This record gives sequence, structure tokens and C-alpha cells, in this order.
Amino acid sequence: MHTLELHQVITVAWSLTVIALLVTLGRFAIHWHRRQRIAWDDFFNGLAMAFLLAFTATYQVYGPADYTKQLYAMGLIKEDDVIHSDETRNARYNAANALLFWCVIYAAKASFLALYWHIFAFSTKFRIAWAVTTAYIPTSFAITFMWSFFLCGNPKYFPDAQPQCHDNAPAMVIPMLSAWCTLDLIGDLLLAVLPLAMLRPLLMRTAQKLELAFIFLLVAVNMVLTILRTVYSIDVDLARFPDQNVLWCFLQASGAVIVCALPCYRGILTRKKADPLRNDDMTASESEFADIWQRYIVSIGESKDGSRTEREKDLEAGVVGGPPGTQTQISEISRA
Repeated sequence: MHTLELHQVITVAWSLTVIALLVTLGRFAIHWHRRQRIAWDDFFNGLAMAFLLAFTATYQVYGPADYTKQLYAMGLIKEDDVIHSDETRNARYNAANALLFWCVIYAAKASFLALYWHIFAFSTKFRIAWAVTTAYIPTSFAITFMWSFFLCGNPKYFPDAQPQCHDNAPAMVIPMLSAWCTLDLIGDLLLAVLPLAMLRPLLMRTAQKLELAFIFLLVAVNMVLTILRTVYSIDVDLARFPDQNVLWCFLQASGAVIVCALPCYRGILTRKKADPLRNDDMTASESEFADIWQRYIVSIGESKDGSRTEREKDLEAGVVGGPPGTQTQISEISRA
């Protein structure tokens, strides 16, 4: 097994964080330039980024001491190379770091939920499915977050500066990792299935179908990283070198933030302008997809305010179409 040196771990951690920060700032710049407003999906993406910065910063505080102690215990470095610092403080920062990790992951999920609502909220069936998903994800976050306090068996021994925690934690780690992975994967699966189920019965061109499917399946990145991080953590000797999976944690956390911001770069990555919304001579399915496609384009800030049509502005405001005088707010519609 190749073991990274401390400076390599820190460099990779901050590099991933900076990349996520730049991508997120780019998202805000694009959306503010084109829409002059910050939507809920932007807010949760920004919140995830703030948690990621705190996640990396807390590791910078306690990580060097923990990491070098573990390297010394394995005989990989000399005693003089071990970094010493207050163990009680390190335990607290370690606990905060673990909790911040889940804050990053679930804030990213909330960003996708907000994006989906903006695109599909006109459908009653979607609203029901969205409500179920929205109920599950905060619940799984609460379970994951609170369960962390039982790592030492009894919450009174948390964080793990107490001797009792070192005795109890090894038996608790693997069941917790497996349960957290399961809760996380179910949430991601719901996030992937939710929009794809809406698109399946609609008539659409292959290129549009593939683009939307790609956007909605970005959550699969987190699914893959969750599985890899969990499998790697369970397979390795955590009692001997628990920090060897730290890069998987940084990769998953920064990856979650990055994939949140990717949809708004659609206009930069593709030169072809989004097709305008057309309702003439469309079947019901085609018309419904046209609305979905246009709401997607508007939600990612594809068009600048000055170039948007009245229809696009209506969609941005949450209005769905109809003959003049019959336009209705999305919140008032109960169309299946």
C-alpha cells in the first residue's frame, strides 16, 4: 500500500477545495450576470461550499498531528517528525470535521432538490414524489448526524478524547460506515430516479434527452464515491491507520460541491443555443416536454435577462403558459 506523506495529503485536500470554490464562484457569477438573482439551488450550493471550507480548515488543525502519529506508529517516520498538539482540542476538531463532511454532502443534495422543483413543480405526481424524497433526505441526514455521537457507545464519551471511546469505537465503526453508506445511497438513488421518471414518458429529441439525463445523473458521482470510500474504509485496517481514507473523504465532499455547480456551465460548454419554446402543433407530451426543457434552460441561467423572451421570464417567475389571460402560477397548478 502506498502511503502519502502529510504535505501531499494537505496539498491534495486544499487543491480539491480550491477547485470546488472556483467552480462555485463561477456558478454564482454566471447566474447573477444572467438572472440578477440567486435561486435556492444556488443558495444550497453555496452552503455546501461553506461547509467544505470549514471541513478542510478543521482537518488542517487536527489532521497533521493525527496523521504523523499514525505514520510513526507504523514505523514510516521518525519520532522527531511527529507533530504534537493538544489531544483534547484535536478530538473536538476531529468530531467537528466528521459532522461537517455530512453537512457538505446533504447540502449538495438539497441543491439538486431545489433545482428539480424549479423544473418540474407543475406536476402533481412530481410534487408527491418530491415531497417523499425531501422528507427522506433530511431524515437520513438527521440519523447520520446524530448517530455520529454514539461512535463511542455513549454520547457522553464523544468526542473521542476519552479512553472509553478508544475501547468502544472499533466495534462501532464498521456498522456505522455501512449504515451511513446505505442511507446516503438511497438518497442519491431517489435524486436520480425522481427526474428521470418524469422524462421517461415524454417525447423528446435524443440530444435533449441525453443532456437532461446527464444533468440528473450527476448525483451518480456521489454514489460511486460513497461506495468507494466505504469499501476502502471497511477493507483497510482502520485501527492501525484510520486516516488513510482521508483522500476519499475530500474527493467525495469536493466532488459533491462541484457537481452541484456543473449544470450552469452548459452554455459555456455547448455553442449551440438552446432551442426556443414552441407550443404550436405539439402533442400534449411534446408540449409538456417543451415546458420542462425551457424551465431547465431558465433554471441554469442559460439566457441573459435582456435576451429572454416573455415566456422565459414567466417561467423564471414560476408561471406556466396558456392562452392570454389564463396564465397561472405554478403553485396553483395540479396537473398530473
